[in-house]
Amino acid sequence: MLHFKDDILQLIQSNEPDVIQKYLTDYVLLLQNKIDQFTAELLAQTSTCPSTLPPLEIIDQRLKEFVRLHHLDLLRTINYQVSKLNSNILIKKFSKQLSTFRLTAKQV
Repeated sequence: MLHFKDDILQLIQSNEPDVIQKYLTDYVLLLQNKIDQFTAELLAQTSTCPSTLPPLEIIDQRLKEFVRLHHLDLLRTINYQVSKLNSNILIKKFSKQLSTFRLTAKQV
């Protein structure tokens, strides 16, 4: 692409404003035609290629189900840990109570 005034003048090999204007107009038109051509090719490719992703509604539904199941799993894990902790607390509490009695090894 052309970036500098000197490059344009060197390419056109003229200092005449009308010649420069005509060249730039033709160049912009050429670029626009290329853009239109590539856009048409891209649209043709997208219409012939099937979408590889399911619709967003299905993705959203599956994500919600995943989150729901993960939430249930976390609740089960938390409930198990709470139950385990409560059991340990009770065991320690009873052990402490039993330690106040003088028991034989057989009774323990």
